[in-house]
Amino acid sequence: MTMGDIARVQKVAAETFGCAPDAIGATTVAADVEKWDRLRHLIFISGIEQEFDIEFDMDAIGKMTNVADLLKLIAASRG
Repeated sequence: MTMGDIARVQKVAAETFGCAPDAIGATTVAADVEKWDRLRHLIFISGIEQEFDIEFDMDAIGKMTNVADLLKLIAASRG
């Protein structure tokens, strides 16, 4: 995980949820973001997959609890 990865995740989150990029950090959970609902969660994950040119396993998506977990999945996808 790099600072660039964090910035890219923040950018996708800001576009998806209409929040400031710096409102998203490693410990951010869905309940912390007003517009983060189930539909926008799917849109966010899809946006992350497009941004990083990766595809997540559905089981892994279901196990994510915060943005740090997402960043770990992104790092793991690189091998």
